[in-house]
Amino acid sequence: EGFSFNFEAGKKYKVDLLGTVTTTVVTTGVSIGFYLPNGMGIISGFLQIAVNSAATATALIAAIYSINQTPTTIGSSATSTGITPINTPTYFQASLIFIPVTNGVFQMQFGSEIATSPAKLNAGSTMMIEEIE
Repeated sequence: EGFSFNFEAGKKYKVDLLGTVTTTVVTTGVSIGFYLPNGMGIISGFLQIAVNSAATATALIAAIYSINQTPTTIGSSATSTGITPINTPTYFQASLIFIPVTNGVFQMQFGSEIATSPAKLNAGSTMMIEEIE
């Protein structure tokens, strides 16, 4: 709830997301992405998701450079591998610039890396939208 907003053509938006996620299996990661249920626009920015502390890397940082009405578009999301121990809040953040071409709706999507393994976007996670020049 609260992870979408209506946008207007001719404006420019800074979109920041901060929050935590949990999974019930240490080898399961999460997928976070962005799409437009309706409307068109241009996006650029990054998405960072912490990963399992036993892994070589400690965070996944992905460029976000594409957005449209298809949630699975390459460049519109990132999927982590296993995250910190089960049921332990794991941090994510995103910083995006979104420039609408038409009016429409901007939507964040969230899910588990593995369809049969639950993942949760925790309470207190937030999306902040600021209209910029």
